[in-house]
Amino acid sequence: MEVTIKKSTVLVRCLCVVVFFSHALKPAALHSETRQTDTVSVSNVMKVVANPVGMWVDAMAIMQNSSHCVMFMEAACKTPSLVSALAAFKTMRFETQIKAVNTWVNEHPYVSDMANYNVEDYWATIAEFVSRGGDCEDYAIAKYSLLQALGIAATSMQIVMVYDKLLHTTHAVLRVVAGDKTMILDNQSAEIMDGLQTPRYQALMAVNETGLWQMPNLQTLEAAIKIETVAMPAAGHAHTFRHEH
Repeated sequence: MEVTIKKSTVLVRCLCVVVFFSHALKPAALHSETRQTDTVSVSNVMKVVANPVGMWVDAMAIMQNSSHCVMFMEAACKTPSLVSALAAFKTMRFETQIKAVNTWVNEHPYVSDMANYNVEDYWATIAEFVSRGGDCEDYAIAKYSLLQALGIAATSMQIVMVYDKLLHTTHAVLRVVAGDKTMILDNQSAEIMDGLQTPRYQALMAVNETGLWQMPNLQTLEAAIKIETVAMPAAGHAHTFRHEH
């Protein structure tokens, strides 16, 4: 895939894929601060994370390709378990779908990227996740892909990087907005959580196929600072990043 990136801002280099996940923030580097305040700011995240722009491009491509794979039942997604699960989900009402998708994805084994791929960070496609398990962002991507295939718009969902105040580490969840409800789908919880009732997590960043946001909390994306917009063209075309002032 050819990639074209505007390199006009330092911010892009700093933030691109602050995203996301557990390996990026070393908990030990944050413990002295979080033990006192139990919060961590995005500026602190940026001090610890130094991921290259390329990882951000790869992550966005994985999200897009995974959704496309399920929507059009490409060969990689024609596994018996995925085909039968999607068929069952399509017969359900919306709220039942959300719960069923969360439960089905959470039943897959948690496997660290190091154990699975011998690398510190790897964003798995939904096909890879279904066959091999994965870590927190892989659960979120799988849910995102399935729900998009079931008709939920990408703009209504974000994969959110949070700081887990209980475990003192970063974590990833899927945020789904439907009307006035904000639902949090988490591989650490069997229940769908309310965005207003998640004191365990401090929201840091959110991403979907249209951009990257700094978030004040899990409930309010609208009040967040939109740091990046990402043009996602047809497969095989260049990805162009532009910073919004």
